[in-house]
This record gives sequence, structure tokens and C-alpha cells, in this order.
Amino acid sequence: MQVLFYLMRLDLRLFFRARLAMFWTFAFPVLLLVVQMGLFGHAAALRPVSLRIVDLDGSAESAAFVFYMKRELALQKVVRFDIFSGSNMANSRSPEEQDVLLTIPHGFEDHVLHQKETVIPLSTKLKQGPLYDASFGLLRALSTTYNLHVIAAPQRVLLQTPVSPASQLDYGLYLVTGLSGMIILSSSLMGFAGPLVAAREGGMFKLYQLFPMKTELVVIAWWLSRLCVTLLASIFMLVIARLLYDVRIDTTSVGLCLALCVMVLGTGASLALGMLIAALCPTVISVAMVSNVLYLPLMLASDLVIPLDSLPRRMQELLSWMPLHAMVDAIRSCMMNQSDWHLVGYSVIASLLTLSVALFFSAKHFTWAPRG
Repeated sequence: MQVLFYLMRLDLRLFFRARLAMFWTFAFPVLLLVVQMGLFGHAAALRPVSLRIVDLDGSAESAAFVFYMKRELALQKVVRFDIFSGSNMANSRSPEEQDVLLTIPHGFEDHVLHQKETVIPLSTKLKQGPLYDASFGLLRALSTTYNLHVIAAPQRVLLQTPVSPASQLDYGLYLVTGLSGMIILSSSLMGFAGPLVAAREGGMFKLYQLFPMKTELVVIAWWLSRLCVTLLASIFMLVIARLLYDVRIDTTSVGLCLALCVMVLGTGASLALGMLIAALCPTVISVAMVSNVLYLPLMLASDLVIPLDSLPRRMQELLSWMPLHAMVDAIRSCMMNQSDWHLVGYSVIASLLTLSVALFFSAKHFTWAPRG
């Protein structure tokens, strides 16, 4: 055990003395944080909103109200509404996939004829934020305008305030957790696989075998040191984001410990994947090629720093099954005090499965002697 901690301290010292490694692990993510927060931290991109109008009354008055809402929503330019009702309902998405559901209840025409107010139920999947406020504000304004057309009569409709399912993820917290995922990915592919192959091809492992210790301890020590570096870099970014942009973690100690456990398991699985790449690649050049080929697609598909809201919903659901994507989403839910146990459980299972499979094939193919 003393040998393990000695090798771990030695590797950490070598890492912190390497200025280039320090820059890419600590300084570069902070630069990305500053740039991204400067560009998008205070901006709100209002994507199109899918609105489903269900007319349970089926009367002439309800049809006139639906026509009025569709016409006015098409004229405004603040938020684009994709409206599904009537004849185009068969081609629309399922009710669960609509952002906003507006239901005209039975008796709407009778209430109008008897000059009574009708409460229009409104439900939404939108989270609290600019898009939620703009969408509901427009719908409420149009219902008020509709009532003003018959100002002499009592108010015809009253839109209920929709209940948002959850609070919106702060962009700063989204960015910090995504950059932590980037550090995990880069530390595993470039910072772990590359040095392993370089040490093997340079004959370092053969040299270690001359000493009275197991060569596997060297790899375990490197694994632990990369894990410490990843956690330190994540904490460092969170502190910088807290000082510069007042990014807060709204969670309990249990949620924070759960997020830390998910991150440790995800980092271990990613490092095991890096070891598998080192086991299969014969040279440092081939490791660099494979790492660069994998890095960009995994970064873009895992919702790290570029939101995937603009992608089709089915593609978003497909990408959410990726282990890195699930790990980052689980960490975000824990840090928002909204721990999704299904998501956390899947992340843990995916990380353990990736860790087991990668270590199994790494042990089967990894060699201590140079190839060739």
C-alpha cells in the first residue's frame, strides 16, 4: 500500500510540474467557461413550442375560439408555435410529446350563450424560464384580447396558469458539469491512454519489473492520480463559477455525495475505456488518432457544453442512453436537488458495465513489453 501511494504522489508531482498538462486540465476549461458564459450566460434562445389544442366541446363557438388562437399565434413573432388540432392531429406527435396542452372543456358554447366564464385547463412540460414565461404570456394575452372583442359581455375564457414540472437548470451549472465531463473524457483518452502506450513502448514497464513490486501497481497509481486530478479540476471550476458568476448548487449533502459517487464511477469507467484503447493500439500515434476520432463525437453527443434541444426528440432520447450523457445528466439532477433515481441508477449500472467490460478486455490484450 505504501508503494501504491508513493507512485501516486510521484505521478501527481510530475503532472503538476507539466505546464502544458496543467493548462489543458485547469486553465483551458476555465477559459471555455468564461467565453461560454460571456456569450450565452445571459441569453435565452426561444425554440419553437408545440401546442396541442383539444376541443372537447366541438361547437361552433369553440371552433371559432380555436381559429382565433391559431390565427393570432401565427401572426406574432416572439415564439413560434407548432399547433396541432383538428385535421392535422392524426399526423401530430403523441400527447406526451407536446410542450403545451390546451383543452376546451364541454359546455363552452353553453357558457358563452349564458354569458358565463369558462376555465380553460392548460398544462405544460416546459420548465421555468424565458420560454415558459414567453409562451404562457402570449397565450394569456391572446385570451384577454379575445375577451375584449366582446367587452360589453362578461369575460368568456380564463386560462389557468400551467404548472411547470421542474425548475430550469442554471446555464452556469450546466456549463460547469459539462466541462467536468470534458475533463473526464480528455483525461481518459489523451491523458491516460497516451502515457500508458508511451511507457510501454519506451520500455518503462519492463524496467519496473526489475523492482520488487507488481507492475500493475503503476497503472493503478496512474488511475488514482487521474481521478484526483479530475475531481480537483471540477471543484476548481465550480469555485471559479461561484466567484465570477454566482453559480449555486441547490442540493442537500446527500445529493452532493450522490453526485460525487456518480462522477467517481463515471471517471473510473472512462479511464478503463482509455486503458482498453491503450491495450489495443500498438503505438502512441495510433492512440492519438483513435482518441481524436472518439473525442469530438462523444463530446458533442453527450450534451456537455452544446445543448441538444434543437435535435429531433427521438435522437435526443437515443443519445441520452450514452453512459457519459447519462452520467452528466445524473450529476446535474443531483446538484439541483431533483435526483432522478432512475437516471442515477442507469448511470451507475452503465458505468459499472463499461468498467467491467473494458477492464476484462484490457487485461486480455494489454502487454507490458513493447510491441515490435
